[in-house]
Amino acid sequence: MLLNLKNTFDNQENSDFLKYGTPIELGKHDYLHESFRTPKDIYILCQGKLELGFHDSLGNRHTKCYYSEGEIIGYTSIKNRLDEDIYVRAVVGQTKLIKLTEANAQLLSEKNNDFARLIEKQKSLLIRKLNRRLEILFCPNVRIRLLKFIKSLADDFGEEHEGGINVKHHLTQSDIASNIGLSRKSTSLLLNQLEKEGIILNSKGKIFIPKLSRLDAI
Repeated sequence: MLLNLKNTFDNQENSDFLKYGTPIELGKHDYLHESFRTPKDIYILCQGKLELGFHDSLGNRHTKCYYSEGEIIGYTSIKNRLDEDIYVRAVVGQTKLIKLTEANAQLLSEKNNDFARLIEKQKSLLIRKLNRRLEILFCPNVRIRLLKFIKSLADDFGEEHEGGINVKHHLTQSDIASNIGLSRKSTSLLLNQLEKEGIILNSKGKIFIPKLSRLDAI
């Protein structure tokens, strides 16, 4: 991370971020309020993790992706990706954000080199994530598609554990299926097959990968 955003959030007297922006704190499972839908506002995630998803016509919640510390969220960019009833909520307690209007974000970028570099970093990150997403969706082999998706989860959220990689997540099988363009039944069968082969150990909210290099195997 280019700067310690948690300290930036807490050090309110000396923070350019908070001179130009508004601090927001969320408890676990709290939603960003309606002002999130103001198209030109952006949010800097200083601490915690956010879940982006949508509610279907029956009111069921579906997770699409997560945001981690140091990432920037904007409604317009999200709306361009999702046409459903979208939401953003905190995954963990003590999630801290700074809200900036478009005008103040521009002023802050001109004044604060750290913020300007953070914006450039986010542009590159979004491009990489989009390219990775397209690579997964356009892969003709559904097994490889799932392996690539699991590896992307490991890259974003994996932690070393007992010689392997432990990935904690909040995705249902329907969420995973939606992300790789398969039915839930097909996704379940593929996950079971990978588990039988010892490539992953799959349980609710967690995937353990004994050997990461095996995700590259065809």
